[in-house]
Amino acid sequence: MRLPHATTLSIGLIALNLCGSAAAQTDQQQLATQSLEPARTGDKALELTPSVQIAYDSNIFRTDSRLTPSVDDALLTGRLEAQLRHAFGEQDLRLHGDVAYQQYLRNSDRSRPRLAFDGDARFRIAGACQIVPSGRFLYELADYGDINRAIDNYQTFGTIAVTASCPRAAGFYPIASAQRDTTRNSRPFNYANQNAFAWSAGLGYARPSL
Repeated sequence: MRLPHATTLSIGLIALNLCGSAAAQTDQQQLATQSLEPARTGDKALELTPSVQIAYDSNIFRTDSRLTPSVDDALLTGRLEAQLRHAFGEQDLRLHGDVAYQQYLRNSDRSRPRLAFDGDARFRIAGACQIVPSGRFLYELADYGDINRAIDNYQTFGTIAVTASCPRAAGFYPIASAQRDTTRNSRPFNYANQNAFAWSAGLGYARPSL
């Protein structure tokens, strides 16, 4: 099947970064590691990124031009992204949010919001084990490029997960995790709603470098 062709050109971007800590980048790298070293109480970083983007799309409905004339438009997108990282005691917390609204200048009925949120926390237990709960939420308009017609289906994706492990500097250690995923569609596509659950358990192995 020949997929519809679209050309998207970004012609403008304005962004502003506001940091709540001069050490934001360093803190982010520290929270991304799996180290069991205790965090410094009170470490906090807040980052806000507002932006405005203007783009051109040559085929907003993702149709096959051999069957249906393609429709082009210019899009104006306003967006605010926020991230919070906070360390308290031996625990770490990270929250991230991305809120956007995409305005079609000629086909305004296609204008839509997009919401994305995720976060995780790290709880250390007795300096030997850690539990990491996490969550994710995404709300957006589906983009079906192979149907050859405009489809209005708002999809909501959700994930809740938890991982537990007791890493060691050398040798084997236990790992276990569980995750639940959900997909929700607006009518008349809600027949495709999905629920999924997965879990795993195993052994990790660490060996010091020579």
